[in-house]
Amino acid sequence: MNFYPPATPGKWINDGLNLYKTHFSLFLSASVILVLLSILSLGILLPPLATGFARITTRLNRNDAPRPKAADIFDGFRFFINAFLFMVFWGLVMLTAMGILAVFPVIGQVAALFAGYCLQALLMFGLFLIGDKNMSFWQASNESMAVVKTDFWPFFGVTVLAGILGGIGAIGAGIGIVLTLPIQFCIIASAYKDLFQP
Repeated sequence: MNFYPPATPGKWINDGLNLYKTHFSLFLSASVILVLLSILSLGILLPPLATGFARITTRLNRNDAPRPKAADIFDGFRFFINAFLFMVFWGLVMLTAMGILAVFPVIGQVAALFAGYCLQALLMFGLFLIGDKNMSFWQASNESMAVVKTDFWPFFGVTVLAGILGGIGAIGAGIGIVLTLPIQFCIIASAYKDLFQP
């Protein structure tokens, strides 16, 4: 049985924001690649690119040499199948569950939003585990769920806050997403470092 250190949401958010500020230009370049190619490929390239982005944040946190570059986002293509299966399988599960709940007026819509965030929290480390430890999508899913279930509510809070900070750039024309999306990755990467790379 694995034992994980306690959840420290405040530290993870602070460390994630510091990581973002320290490597802002790298993250901006990688984010432009991720967003642009994901749009042009109608989302097909999103899973490997997101995995590549997770790898960049993980390597920066570990101070790997050589220092990652924006082009290293393409490393995620080495994990294409598992990254794709992870995002498609859980995306369909989430859409199905949220669609069923959203049928019920008001309460169902709130429940659908809550269920979506719960699933995101449980799976928050999936792409990091696929890209960093070369796990299968199912292995990574189970490992992520196992650690999050040890102290669910702090992880849930981090997921919601990271999601809001990461998605705020989508407001309006949506162009600002390239600026804010890396924040979400950086916060989760900081939690990943403490939990999986002690």
